[in-house]
Amino acid sequence: MKELTITSKNIEDLNNLPSDLEILNCHYNKLEELPNLPDTLTELYCGCNFLKKLPELPDTLKSLYCFNNKLEELPELPDKLGILFCSENELTELPKLPDTLKILNCSINILSELPKLPKSLERLNCYNNPFECPISKDIIEKFDLGVNRLYTMKKEEEYRTSSYQYFLLDKYYSKFADIVYNFSELDIEFHDEVKDKYDHLFSGLKYNLI
Repeated sequence: MKELTITSKNIEDLNNLPSDLEILNCHYNKLEELPNLPDTLTELYCGCNFLKKLPELPDTLKSLYCFNNKLEELPELPDKLGILFCSENELTELPKLPDTLKILNCSINILSELPKLPKSLERLNCYNNPFECPISKDIIEKFDLGVNRLYTMKKEEEYRTSSYQYFLLDKYYSKFADIVYNFSELDIEFHDEVKDKYDHLFSGLKYNLI
């Protein structure tokens, strides 16, 4: 059997997968875990379940759709993976992304930062995450990301506080221009005391010196 589809059946267990299986679609069930996956698998669709972790992924896997689960981490990603949809989980970080990845959707998680993005990437959706530091202008423009949807509302409110602005400019000094760009797009003002402390940065930006 090359393809197995069991969707919207409310199943809680999935066992004894065919050893030559290439496509597994088990969307919309009540699965809390998956069995060991066959070495021949190229596509895995396991979204809208209650998965807390994924088994080791086979080297042959090219597409992974694991959105809307309870995943807190992802296993090592196969070198041939081209599509990853892992939105609507509880991920705090992503593993190293393979050089073959073309599509990444990691929206609605708890990500504090993005990993290094491969040059092969063509589409990125990373909305509604509490990124510690705003995403770089280059990434926003390359993937046409809407800044007003990038961050969780709670994180946006945090960006507005003077304490967090001090934190950002202390820790991410080298990303000052990206921070200012994001704040401008989000209509966030820097507090006067923050501007005073980092006057040399703001002056340099004003006169295009940085």
